[in-house]
Amino acid sequence: MKITNGKDVFEVTRGAFDNIYRKQGFVPFVDEAEETSEPGDDQPGMPDDEAFIADLKEKPIAQWTSEELKRYADVKGITAKANQLRKVIQKEIEDEELEDEELVTND
Repeated sequence: MKITNGKDVFEVTRGAFDNIYRKQGFVPFVDEAEETSEPGDDQPGMPDDEAFIADLKEKPIAQWTSEELKRYADVKGITAKANQLRKVIQKEIEDEELEDEELVTND
């Protein structure tokens, strides 16, 4: 996603924006000439949940906030106790990656 402090424009992940740049006064940058999606959708053509997951997977799960873990679980339909959520999500991601590798090798 693109962000600005009113002077400079940077491209960062949504997680970096939420955890770092928002606190420093940055806001999402909207270039009206390029705007092709709904506000808050930083990946045109992708629903908000899919864009959120794509951005989130750019950083290690150990750096995910509690809110990010909860939203990921909600989007993916994962139910687990709060203290086990990170482990359950990690296992789910590993299983997805394993399935993707099997699909590639079977083609």
